[in-house]
Amino acid sequence: MAIRLFRVVVVSLAVLVLGSCDVLQYIFGSVFPSTLTLIKDQADLSGMIAASNSGSTYLRLVETGGYGYVIVTGSPSPSEYFAFFYDLNLKLVKSLTGTSAPQGTGVMVDAGGRIAVGNEFFNPADLSFAGNNSATVYAQGNSGTDGVLSNGQNVIGIFVNPSSSNMLSYTYYAAAWTGGSTPTPLPTLSSSTFGLQVNAVFDDGAGNVIMVISQGSSGGNNDTVNARFVTVPESAFTGTFPTNAFDSAPQRNNLVSGSFGFADGSLFAYDNKASSLVRIRLSDAGTQNSLPLNNNNISKVRYVYRLSGGAFYTFDTDSRMLTKYVAWW
Repeated sequence: MAIRLFRVVVVSLAVLVLGSCDVLQYIFGSVFPSTLTLIKDQADLSGMIAASNSGSTYLRLVETGGYGYVIVTGSPSPSEYFAFFYDLNLKLVKSLTGTSAPQGTGVMVDAGGRIAVGNEFFNPADLSFAGNNSATVYAQGNSGTDGVLSNGQNVIGIFVNPSSSNMLSYTYYAAAWTGGSTPTPLPTLSSSTFGLQVNAVFDDGAGNVIMVISQGSSGGNNDTVNARFVTVPESAFTGTFPTNAFDSAPQRNNLVSGSFGFADGSLFAYDNKASSLVRIRLSDAGTQNSLPLNNNNISKVRYVYRLSGGAFYTFDTDSRMLTKYVAWW
């Protein structure tokens, strides 16, 4: 009787903390058992995204003009797309599938303050359609943003040039998305390291762009990378880009390639060796805080963080569950 009463008390307290029996049903089977009390809201997308298509799904977060959205995009096939817009409390605001969906999976806030998704624009206030884009924004990886601003221009397609694997390539457009130019010559990232890849790109909100760059991955269960954190001024993309910026950037090893995020002036990632989420100092790649998470399937989880902190979000591509957590750092 005493044991049964104890269990009732524990579950009752959990309901008070988490606010939903549906949440409880999910978290007891969650890949994040140590984050139970951090969960604030959830949305189940399993009825909207087929299990066979979950691997082509991306998670993004935008905040502009006083509005913020968590956006899930994907492309089950080369000519098929979807985009689901949630508010910051994970209430579904807009659903675009089939022929109504933007053609493209990338998300950014453009120079005009509009939300660009694929080849379409949306007004931040009500997500009403704001026109077609002459260019297409594509997802550049499992985390980060898919475009940045530089001197009032839109920059997309930031990646390491495959034919010159130590050089950075990107395309920049005028504020109205006219033109479309690549830098000449391409910026050299390293004088001696080749085979580089851009794992994630972040706008720090203070005039800088942070690129997580690694020399490929070790593959394995969680696709681990030894990454350097290259910080450059936003203006560099349409001005003078620093030479060999990769060579002197802080480095941290054993990070899961799709787990990066940025908030409160710090980078976040999953440290595969420490089996923890870690908050990383940009200055020296040292650990500021950590949260133990033992999970062998971490590479299936997508992350986004609010730039100002206070919350982060995950999308589990297996369960297709979208989750909001309060900050643990």
